[in-house]
Amino acid sequence: MEDRARVVIVGAGIVGCGAAEHLTRLGWREVVVLDQGPLFEAGGSTSHAPGLVFQTNPSKTMTNLASYGVERYSELELDGRRCFYPVGYVTSAAYGYSIGQSIAYAWLPPGLSEEGAKVEIEYFGKRHGATVAEEPLFDPAMKRMRG
Repeated sequence: MEDRARVVIVGAGIVGCGAAEHLTRLGWREVVVLDQGPLFEAGGSTSHAPGLVFQTNPSKTMTNLASYGVERYSELELDGRRCFYPVGYVTSAAYGYSIGQSIAYAWLPPGLSEEGAKVEIEYFGKRHGATVAEEPLFDPAMKRMRG
């Protein structure tokens, strides 16, 4: 084992491993990542948030960083197989009284966001069938309200 490194990164969560991966892509060598315990039991938050990458944030910088991360994760392969499968997430949901059905607003990857696509969402621990709709579901002319 080497007794020195060009850079030592403390924390083997998504940020630490991401920084190490990025540095090695830039050509850095002798990069060491340290953590306080075995992976998935190290005490950080990464192991408690499997697969979720929120790409919306009030900060433009954080939104851009998350989008960049998704691009990078999408490139990951092991033995010729993809390692990252973005599936989207629900941002809010409620009953739409003017349309008479439940509505969930969500982020979906382009391959699943075709209008009319059938998807399954989980909301408050329950799975629900859903259909993607790109058109606004509200009634701005209030035609439905007038009967």
